Amino acid sequence: MVAVPHAHPARPSTGLATHHAPPLDLPFRFLATGVAMLVALALLAPGLLPLLLENFADGRLVALVHANTLGVIAATIFGASYQLLPVVLQEPLASVRLGRLSWWLYGPGLLAMLAGLARGWPVLVAAGGSLLLGAVALYVTVAARTLASARQRD
Repeated sequence: MVAVPHAHPARPSTGLATHHAPPLDLPFRFLATGVAMLVALALLAPGLLPLLLENFADGRLVALVHANTLGVIAATIFGASYQLLPVVLQEPLASVRLGRLSWWLYGPGLLAMLAGLARGWPVLVAAGGSLLLGAVALYVTVAARTLASARQRD
């Protein structure tokens, strides 16, 4: 009979609801934005498919690409990392207020940029892009400050 080494008992999992987790509304804002954009794109998909046969520089096609990358993927990443970062690091977010402010810049910035790209209005693209840049800067600030405050990274 072969002796099996005893495994160390795993620490009980506390899930995503530790006392370090942010208020649920912060990650939910971004995750809901990502889901809403995904649903909108799915509903509009039959009408948008002909854009794939158009010129790649068509503003409507560029708007479609940005709706997917910024509206679905980036929003989901922001929401998930706002939830997971404090739980994994066992440190609260550096600033929930700045995280919420980042969403208030992100949503209008995304809509303005998409509308500007689709309509060919460079001023709206610039305004939306500026708001998005501000939202990303706030997100990076909160994430970097949270990482810097972590006592251990295991």
